[in-house]
Amino acid sequence: MSNNIIRISDYQYKLAYKAEIDIAHDCPIFEFMSWVEKYGLSHNLIKSVGPAGGNPCFEIYSMDKNAVLAALSEHHQTHTGDKFIHESIYQ
Repeated sequence: MSNNIIRISDYQYKLAYKAEIDIAHDCPIFEFMSWVEKYGLSHNLIKSVGPAGGNPCFEIYSMDKNAVLAALSEHHQTHTGDKFIHESIYQ
């Protein structure tokens, strides 16, 4: 059995670039997982029934800020220079 989960240390996690996103309730999980893999992101489920209309809320993260920027840009359908995108990222 192949296991492609990459675990990072707590120290690395603290240094990672992170953002929280809501996923549409009707988004198939395989589409979300493909999107995460496309950008080489890791993710944590924050709430399965989140505050924005009951949609699942995830934290996405990566050591590569540009990967998080590109993923958020696609998710929000805007460019990577958008102020909202930059303000959505935290460490």
